[in-house]
Amino acid sequence: MECTLQETTTEVDSGLMYYRHNGFDSSCPTILFIHGLGESGLCFLEAFHDSKLNDFNIIVPDLLGFGKSSQAEDYNYTFSQQIVRIDSLLSELGVSEFNLVGHSMGGMIGTQFCDQHSDRILSFVNIEGDLTSDSRFIVESAIQSDIKGRFEKWLRDEFAKELVIGFCHQWPSTVRYLASLNMRQSKAFLDSAYEIDKLIEPHPDGKIAMIGKTYLELKTPRVFCWGTESLSDVAREFLDSANLSNKGFSGSFHWVMLDQTDQFYRFLSEFLTVQ
Repeated sequence: MECTLQETTTEVDSGLMYYRHNGFDSSCPTILFIHGLGESGLCFLEAFHDSKLNDFNIIVPDLLGFGKSSQAEDYNYTFSQQIVRIDSLLSELGVSEFNLVGHSMGGMIGTQFCDQHSDRILSFVNIEGDLTSDSRFIVESAIQSDIKGRFEKWLRDEFAKELVIGFCHQWPSTVRYLASLNMRQSKAFLDSAYEIDKLIEPHPDGKIAMIGKTYLELKTPRVFCWGTESLSDVAREFLDSANLSNKGFSGSFHWVMLDQTDQFYRFLSEFLTVQ
């Protein structure tokens, strides 16, 4: 099938979910992409223009509270509820089994999705979804600003105007993140930061985070993708010590699929082919 980008909005639990897709052919396997914190499906646009994915249904939702989707009418932005909403979309489309690709926060949601629905997820590609407890700067800054009653100012000035725009000068891929960030609901961002903070609490076993322990124990065929210019030494050491399947992309920052587009989607298509 041809990877022609289409856009649809559908009603899910307590809101309207916008999603990008290439139509739906029940005879083709499906890839579900989940974006990160403050992000939207814009980060996966290249999936629709890569001929190596022509034989797949591609589904890229904007989570409620992010991108072009509505806010959640019940103001519930827990990851468990986001999974319920994604599952509602998949049920509407008649998708029973699928491959999952999650970036950053989306990798953490994807880990929980696999843990809850291992019988339905054929494979999981985790793009820098935290596994260890050392990368807490952004979520801790968000939470501390909230405690001090200045979250909106932090999000607008210190995060968006200083940190993110600073990244844009070195990593053009971050420009697209800034575009997505301008569409987010502030409560969705903050509540998601609290969710992430809980999941990256250290597990009693050691440096691994709570979500890292879950990822380690998944039965789903999986691979962890990372950028050589972004992943911490602690996370790299964990991947090696746990003997987890992983793929590093040289010269890439956090947005691997944008910094090394051709290499990432080539790797993705090859990984899915052998599953």
